[in-house]
Amino acid sequence: MKVFFCIYIFFFFAAIGCRDKTVAKNSDIEIYLLNKRIETNLGIPLKDYYISEGIDFEEIDSLRLKYTNFDTITKQEIYAGPFKATRSDLNKSPLITDEEFIGFNFDTNELTINAKGLLKIHEMGNPAEFSTQFVITDKKKPIFTGYFFSIYSSSPVHDYYIVLDEPDGQFRDLVIRYKLTSTEFDVYKLPDLTKNLEFYEAFNNADKIIVD
Repeated sequence: MKVFFCIYIFFFFAAIGCRDKTVAKNSDIEIYLLNKRIETNLGIPLKDYYISEGIDFEEIDSLRLKYTNFDTITKQEIYAGPFKATRSDLNKSPLITDEEFIGFNFDTNELTINAKGLLKIHEMGNPAEFSTQFVITDKKKPIFTGYFFSIYSSSPVHDYYIVLDEPDGQFRDLVIRYKLTSTEFDVYKLPDLTKNLEFYEAFNNADKIIVD
């Protein structure tokens, strides 16, 4: 009888352990690069604006025409504006896996990634021209979009972004900032990402919220 009781206890706690592991894996947070650049949904293509205004654009750099939009209200060029991504836009493999993604601090807006993940970001290269679009996903579902940005870029971001380098050449904290305008490099704010409920819940469910 004692033998059967011990077996019962063993399987009971084993079942609880398996259930706890399942519950702990509520989220699968990853960072993806895209298989193609997505046009911003803000403004109209710069080329279309020039055509409508009868402006000669033959001498303008082709990359600028390809990636730049124009805000007809503010009369500003938009170099790297907000965009929407779907699963089909993601590369087959993530840049940063869930295991490499340690967490996010909602007070400082800092992403914490392990050494292996940081090395992959280093090896990604310098997005000095028009910045590199990225997507944060939860179980492959896009929950946040933004740009990896270089301070050496001549094209400021008009969206969420992460600076990859500093004036002294050092690679520092992965902080999510938000640019208010495409024409002023130093005007930005730290957005309150707790208001992005889908983003917040993903990190909360995954137990990946970092508190100072």
